[in-house]
Amino acid sequence: MNNPEDALAHESCRVLIAVQAGGSFGYSRLARARAIVDALNGIEQTRVELWLESQDVVLRNQLKQHGVPLVEQSWTLSETLRHQPVDRLVLDYANPVPPSLMSMIRATCPALPVVVVDNVGRGALEADTLILGDCHRQVDADGFNGQFYQGLAYVVFGQRMAQGEAAPDHSSLLVSIGSEDNDELAAHLLECIRKFETGHIDFMVPAAYKNPESLERSATRCATPITLHWQQNGMQSLVRPQTRFALCAFGLTAYELAYNGIPMLVFAKCEADMPDLDKFCQAGLGINIGLGRDLSEESLMAHCADLMSDTDRLAALSRQMTEQFSGNSPDTLARIIMQASRASVPVV
Repeated sequence: MNNPEDALAHESCRVLIAVQAGGSFGYSRLARARAIVDALNGIEQTRVELWLESQDVVLRNQLKQHGVPLVEQSWTLSETLRHQPVDRLVLDYANPVPPSLMSMIRATCPALPVVVVDNVGRGALEADTLILGDCHRQVDADGFNGQFYQGLAYVVFGQRMAQGEAAPDHSSLLVSIGSEDNDELAAHLLECIRKFETGHIDFMVPAAYKNPESLERSATRCATPITLHWQQNGMQSLVRPQTRFALCAFGLTAYELAYNGIPMLVFAKCEADMPDLDKFCQAGLGINIGLGRDLSEESLMAHCADLMSDTDRLAALSRQMTEQFSGNSPDTLARIIMQASRASVPVV
C-alpha cells in the first residue's frame, strides 16, 4: 500500500478522515471533508469514513441522514485506529496538530501514511503529506521529509453556493465573525452596520456567544431587516441567490467565500493576522478594511456604501475569484491522499 504508483489501482483502500467541526470549530472544514469524502467514494475499491471530533449530536444525526459514513460516536481517534484497519489517515484539524497526536498515531499504526490539511502545528510537520490551501502562510519546513503542497490550487470546499443578480433593494449582506468571538466583535460590528438600509442582513452569530441579549437589542435598532443565525450548518445554508457581498473576519471562512465568488470586506480579528490579511487581499480575494476592533460606524458604513454602489467592481471581484478557483476540485486532494506514502517507515 505504500507505493504511490499502486495506490489508485489497489484492490481495496480504507481512508479515515478525522475532522474538527461544528460548534466553536466552525463548519468550513466539514464542507471540505464532505467534498473529499464524495471524491474518494468515486474511486473504485475505496472505502472512506469520517471521524468527527464534536459533541454536537444534532450535527451527527444530520450527517448520517445525508449518508455521510461516520465512525462509531463513542470512539476516540486512538480507539478508532486500534479497532479498525486504516490505509490512509487525513487530519483536518482546527486546533494546531500537536506532536503528541502524531506520536500516538505512529505508535498505533507505524506504517500508516498521514495527510494533514490546512494546519501548521508542530505535529503537522511530522506528517507524510502536508496540504495548505492558502496564499498567506509561511512554513518553516526544515527537516520535513514528506510531500508538501501549498497554494490556491488546493483550496477546496463543498459544492459551490448559489449566487445571482439581485436588485439593490433586494440585496443581502452576509456577516461572519468566525466561530469564536472573545472580544465581542459581533456586538461592535452589529452596532456599526445598524444604519445599513439596503435589502437584508444575514448575521452569523459565533458559536457559544456569551451575550445574546446585547445582539438582540442591537438587531431591533437596525434600519433594515436582519436575521441573527444562532444555529448554522455552514455557509451553504446561509448564502442566498441575492447575497451581494459579505463582511467577514479573515480566516478559513473568508477562503470559503472567495471560493464561491462572493465579494467581501475582510477585517482582521487581531494584530497578528494583519500581515496574512494583506497577502489574502493582495491575491484579489477580498478588500482589506483593517482591524475589526478599530472600525467605526462611519468608516464601516462608508466601506459598505462604496462597494454596494459600484456594481462593476462587485461583478469584477466575483468574476476574478470565480476564475481563480474554477479549476479547483476535491478530486485533486483525493488523488494526493491516495498517493500518500510513509516518508520514513521505522524498522521493526
